Amino acid sequence: MTDSVAHRYVAAINAQAADDLMALFADDAVLLHPVGQFEGKDAIGGFYRDIVFLGQARTEIVNHYALDGVEIAVLEATSPLDPNARSVHAADVFALNTAGTITQLEIFYR
Repeated sequence: MTDSVAHRYVAAINAQAADDLMALFADDAVLLHPVGQFEGKDAIGGFYRDIVFLGQARTEIVNHYALDGVEIAVLEATSPLDPNARSVHAADVFALNTAGTITQLEIFYR
């Protein structure tokens, strides 16, 4: 299932394609992340621009699960800015509306 929301999300992050990434989110989407809660496309876009893209994150899907209206992606992320840094392991839970856009993304990592 390479055309899943999770796969398109990872492709947009790796390409730093902000417009492609934001097209995946509903206008009133909510992002729940360990650094904070971001509501609406402007706030979510700022998070990706100021944190994820700035760190040049490279993300790979390790496992992917799709249920009715929900996708779960287990990810491994690295940054080329520090080749000695450890990878970050995350679980991203995507809640989708009937149009297939993200209404809520909850990210857990260690």
